[in-house]
Amino acid sequence: PDQPFFTYIAFHEPHEPISSPKSMISNYPNAQKKGEALYYANVENMDFAVGMIMDCLNRNKVAENTLVIFTSDNGPETLNRYGGAWRSHGSPGFLKGMKLHTHEAGIRVPGVMRWPLQIKAGQVSDEPVNSLDLMPTFANLAAGEIPIDIQLDGTDIVNAFGKDEVIRKRPMFWCYYSALNKSKVALREGNWKLLASLKSKDDKYLKIRSLNKSNYDLIKTARLVDFELYNIGNDNDESLNLVDKNHDEFKRLSEAMRMMFDEVLKDSKIW
Repeated sequence: PDQPFFTYIAFHEPHEPISSPKSMISNYPNAQKKGEALYYANVENMDFAVGMIMDCLNRNKVAENTLVIFTSDNGPETLNRYGGAWRSHGSPGFLKGMKLHTHEAGIRVPGVMRWPLQIKAGQVSDEPVNSLDLMPTFANLAAGEIPIDIQLDGTDIVNAFGKDEVIRKRPMFWCYYSALNKSKVALREGNWKLLASLKSKDDKYLKIRSLNKSNYDLIKTARLVDFELYNIGNDNDESLNLVDKNHDEFKRLSEAMRMMFDEVLKDSKIW
């Protein structure tokens, strides 16, 4: 192509339930269970598809100056929810929780960026970023202007391409009403992570499957309770609650969380 282009590709693999080519399943004769071979082949099939994309970029001689990002939207599924899925084979490792949690295993995933003309190969960064950061980053790279009446929640992360610190005007924030763990709200600033539960006006913990008109008022009147504060830098498994030991950080972050939660309630829409 002789013009800048953008392509977004959302693979189903290796989301459950899975279906894998027989030719790839046979590549894993040492798998302990048939389900494992199916799952490994599913990952391989996605890897093959990514390879086809990279081959296309190379054939068109644009691979060196094309930014390619590969990442996931959530942590591993471990619930065995799908009857035909041959069970779940993802593992959260040392992280707490799983998919559908606001704990680290639910929201922390690896990401790979490739842009040979701009990003030095072999760099490893532990800078926390999220998918909401991509829009303002792409706008910057394309010299585009974001309309002043649009409030984006993400931050331009171009600095991270060179291992510099990303300067955020506001912390990263999650509000997940149907999370399986008790804490429905999370905030991350640097290595600090704050969690909170939600209680309704009748003093009951919110347990909501989805946001809809029937529970909209319930959510609008919810309040943050049962805070948990962790230093992810040395406590990846979120086992040491520091609320009572780091009063200044807790006060500052809880105020930020309340402000951002109020913004979500104000701007939230029922479509």
